[in-house]
Amino acid sequence: MRPRRIVSLLFLSISLFYMPLCISAQEQPAAIFPLIPLLETAFSGEVRWRPDWPVDIPPDGFSLSAEQTPLSIILSNGAETFSFKRNSAGLLEEFPYFSQNGCLQVKAAYAASGAMQNLNVVSVIPADGAAVVGNAAVVGNAAAKNWNIEFPPDFFPFSDISPGGLFPVITVTQGDSVFFVFIVENPAFLSETWYDEEGNLLAYFKTPVRLETVTGRFFKQWRIQSLQSWDAGGLRSEEYFFDAGGSISEVRSPAGVFSALYHNRQPRYWQRQPAPVADGSGALQEPVSLGMSRLSLQWDGQGLLVSLRFEDDAVADAPLEYRYEYERDAAGNWIKRQDIAIINRLGVFVPQGAQAWSRKISFGENR
Repeated sequence: MRPRRIVSLLFLSISLFYMPLCISAQEQPAAIFPLIPLLETAFSGEVRWRPDWPVDIPPDGFSLSAEQTPLSIILSNGAETFSFKRNSAGLLEEFPYFSQNGCLQVKAAYAASGAMQNLNVVSVIPADGAAVVGNAAVVGNAAAKNWNIEFPPDFFPFSDISPGGLFPVITVTQGDSVFFVFIVENPAFLSETWYDEEGNLLAYFKTPVRLETVTGRFFKQWRIQSLQSWDAGGLRSEEYFFDAGGSISEVRSPAGVFSALYHNRQPRYWQRQPAPVADGSGALQEPVSLGMSRLSLQWDGQGLLVSLRFEDDAVADAPLEYRYEYERDAAGNWIKRQDIAIINRLGVFVPQGAQAWSRKISFGENR
């Protein structure tokens, strides 16, 4: 890229420190998504359940008891496999990022200092499907392509090696397309600006963060409080609310309103109000669930999910309850689970075919 273009991009990025510029509809590709939520997850070392996750993904799929710290968990239902792996420093090398309608599978590479070097991102959903990642739509065949993200040296926000302010340019490639991303670290927020090869502004993201000191680490834990997006579709906002234990108790976004009540970080009550979705013709269709769905989760004394009761008057044949059968390892963690749906058929509660989930859990280096 020519030096004049680099200077132009730098000037534009600095100008976006406080306020985004106008973004043309012709300049917005379909599959841009914010990097900041992926970075938050990678540096946190955890895949935390949120109430806007897809209903069929186990809420305890990537969590064990507080006394156990696995290096890897591979979760599979036979058709889809989600991998979670952390390194010896506690940073995630591989993880799924779930949203309301889909999932990204992410692989991360780090320098010896812990600084991010590379992210490789691929969608798990079918190529003819559609997912919402953060506030951005990933649609059609574009969702099936790999995104390769190269970071500058010492990219480690809110750490001792971070210079703060504007980081050098991040290069993103998808097939033949190249994008340039600038991230700004402020003590109170992070911002992210996307450009194409010609220097056209494509998207801008800004998120206030909450900083927490973690014992034994030279960087601060940071958690996203909200995510604002500006692109050709205008301004969108996604807000996160936390309970006293640090779990996400509510997500408000263009996808809807999703909330949960917890006990010991286990969701006990889960409420979902999906927003209407576009049908491709510019009109809006009501979601499959026309009303608000309510889910009650019951756990036993060993931390295993016993049942999930589902209420949605708008769906006549919806399963009323899911019950679970387990196989466990020597430490008591489930390694196979049968999800059995119980439905109301002509006034009779009838069990339906079970979906099986399996987990491979590793605590050592052989993963």
